[in-house]
Amino acid sequence: MNAFRRTLTAAAWLLIAAPVSAQTGGGGFAGVTVSALTVERDTTGSIAASIGYQLNPIVALGVELTFVPSFRPHVREFPSILNEGFAISGWLGGAIFPGPEISVEAEGGRATIFTATVRLTIPTRSARLSPFVVAGAGVGNVRDDLLYRYEYRPFITPGFGGGTIVLPGLSESIRRTTTDFAMTFGGGVSVSVSDSWSIDGDVRYVGVAGDRDIHTGRYGGGITFRF
Repeated sequence: MNAFRRTLTAAAWLLIAAPVSAQTGGGGFAGVTVSALTVERDTTGSIAASIGYQLNPIVALGVELTFVPSFRPHVREFPSILNEGFAISGWLGGAIFPGPEISVEAEGGRATIFTATVRLTIPTRSARLSPFVVAGAGVGNVRDDLLYRYEYRPFITPGFGGGTIVLPGLSESIRRTTTDFAMTFGGGVSVSVSDSWSIDGDVRYVGVAGDRDIHTGRYGGGITFRF
């Protein structure tokens, strides 16, 4: 137990007393972050690239591009009157033509989100650890791939000897794309490993609001290069 405590103490001393300064005075930076996102009650992956400029030890301005390559869209249910096929589309020989039963399947989706961000570093006494908060706004493009199926119930034609007719079903793939307002905010911590490189971890809310809303929680880590 004493050896374990000595190890923790030594590690903390290295983080606090190391000569590397995480709170740089200014300069450009670029970074890449790989994250897990919760989208439409599912969990998927994303990758984000950012570039910007550190104005002073506290304030940094940047732009960030986040790409979500795959997620399952949420599909709304149709009213039961359509699912049960009771809609009347016409008459022929005393026969009622029922409307189709409509179902929708979520084939997949993806999102690309571009935001301009402001990052504020919280001053600490540590030369390596730099907690921060970040917020930004921009635009997001969301694509949903949906499969619509139209199925008809068999129906009887009394005017033609009581025969049964079955109409063939149809299916159609539809791609729905929207571009709307996007926002992000959250925070994390940056750990410097050299004068130019740092390892970052953050937790974010990333959302798109408009004709197609998505609300995600992002949990990720990445690297940043300062130049």
